[in-house]
Amino acid sequence: MLRYKRFGFYCLHAGILCICIAMFGACKKEDHAEQPATRNHYELINTGSVWDMSTQTYRPCYWLNEEIHWLELPEAKNGFAYGLQLDKSNMYIAGSFENAEGQTLPCYWKNNEKINLPTSNLFPFTFCTTKDIIVRNHTTYILGSADWIPVLWIIDAQGGIKHMYVDSSFVTQNIRSRSATFEMAGGKLYIGGDKRIKVNRRYESQVGYWTIDAALHTNWHIVEDHLAYATAFNLVIANEKIFITGERSIDFGGATFPTPALWNSAGNIPLSGLDNLAAYRFGEVHTDRQGNLLLNVFDFMTHKALILSLSRQGEVLKRIEPIIPGDRSYCSSIAVNNDSTAFVGYTINNSGYSVWSYSGNKLTSLQTPPNGGVIIASAEWKKLP
Repeated sequence: MLRYKRFGFYCLHAGILCICIAMFGACKKEDHAEQPATRNHYELINTGSVWDMSTQTYRPCYWLNEEIHWLELPEAKNGFAYGLQLDKSNMYIAGSFENAEGQTLPCYWKNNEKINLPTSNLFPFTFCTTKDIIVRNHTTYILGSADWIPVLWIIDAQGGIKHMYVDSSFVTQNIRSRSATFEMAGGKLYIGGDKRIKVNRRYESQVGYWTIDAALHTNWHIVEDHLAYATAFNLVIANEKIFITGERSIDFGGATFPTPALWNSAGNIPLSGLDNLAAYRFGEVHTDRQGNLLLNVFDFMTHKALILSLSRQGEVLKRIEPIIPGDRSYCSSIAVNNDSTAFVGYTINNSGYSVWSYSGNKLTSLQTPPNGGVIIASAEWKKLP
């Protein structure tokens, strides 16, 4: 999540706001490589939001292959669609909406029906949103945040909803926590994230992950600490190994920019084969059949779509660089299955924004309203009956 799984990149009509969003599900992020898409067996779905020039609002949507479909948005001013989960014949999309008073609130869509999520157990907040979603054994898990503090909603088979803070240490210890994406393995949820903690007279950052068991007991596992700055973007579990992408800095003086980072459960993995690291940002992370890592990358240097194949030791093995016509192009999401890999992204031209998918060396333009900005979030392959 981030497939945003999705970490996509947000592209606003007034500029570019880059956030990595990804999807989850350990079984979906293993065993894939760049191969031709078997479109007679699968359809490509990706989520996002489009700026509507006529109403001056964002409209949540998804693309089924090339065609855009609008999500239901009653009583709301703006809407945003993020994490995507396909479960049998059902489609679930995590997101948020802005009400008439201008407050951002959490919701999700099930087969285009918008369902608002409760916030009654939370402290007063400025905004609250969701971004990732997992469906397992008739239970739906939705990850989001309230003023960046991680929040988890759990919806049972009867529609009953619980919600809780993932980490309540901010209440008693003034610790700022943020979540990345999450996955489920061995009956536990694994949520990537980072923390900002005051140590003596300075603030330090930690990167790690939370685990939440069936009894909703939460534990924080540190993979690297004593950092000047750190942000976790995306987490994947592959062959019982945890990988987290993000960025980090050890410069407490602030003289250098943060650089992209890759961690496993043992700590930071040194990267090799990339010049000028500060020019890149990592997004989603997946694994291929050989056990290597596949990452979509935001390239500040060339502003061209870029996907990297990395060894688990952090060495660049291959650069995948789709040729996308236009001034600036960015890969936002990756959809994967055992047969196919697709990259989804957007391009900025003088005439506005366009959305595309790239699979099997084939570039496909997706339906995009004219003159509007776009937010591309998550992508999945849907297997046909």
